[in-house]
Amino acid sequence: RLSRTLPELQHNVRLLVSVTESYIRKLDNKRNAAVQRSTSLRNKLSSMKRQQAEHKQQLESSSDVLKRIEKLSLTVQAAQSHAGSNQSNNRSSNINSNTDDDDPLMDAMDDVLHTMATLRRRHKRVFRHHRLASLYVTLGFPLMSAWLQRWSFVSKTPAANTTVDTRQVVAVLVQWKSALAGCDDPTVIAPSDGDDNKRNDAPDLWQRMLD
Repeated sequence: RLSRTLPELQHNVRLLVSVTESYIRKLDNKRNAAVQRSTSLRNKLSSMKRQQAEHKQQLESSSDVLKRIEKLSLTVQAAQSHAGSNQSNNRSSNINSNTDDDDPLMDAMDDVLHTMATLRRRHKRVFRHHRLASLYVTLGFPLMSAWLQRWSFVSKTPAANTTVDTRQVVAVLVQWKSALAGCDDPTVIAPSDGDDNKRNDAPDLWQRMLD
């Protein structure tokens, strides 16, 4: 009976409900868009914070690596200079001043092994990215070359400057080969620039020490 007597009122009510429903849907869509944007911004902020933390960590890692390498380079240079000075003195005086307890070359070689092992352990990404394993050869070869000159097998004046016997040489070579063997892992020295065709040069480090 009501539907027949108040058609205008029913029309107005239906219109009001339709407009209100449309308005509510628009507000809900805006709310959903705001929530999605807020979530996206929070995710982006979190990502930027992670990247900032990674960059900070990488910067600190690179700085520590650089300081350790610079210190190690000075140690190597000092050992070479000391060895050269001793060799000149030995030739003139025919007396060997190096002893097992005072051997700058051996101490420097130990420092190279220790420092490089520390860098590989603490700064894997920097070590791999910059191919720092090559420093085994760059820093270690001159030391080992000078040290081996005191080996009786190669020494030209064994009575004057031989302080290294064959057992010592074997022990040192085994120690270095063991250290370089860890560099055969492709995760230690990986091809850069995403070029898979570049050959990993880690297995050649030991051969480069011997050449």
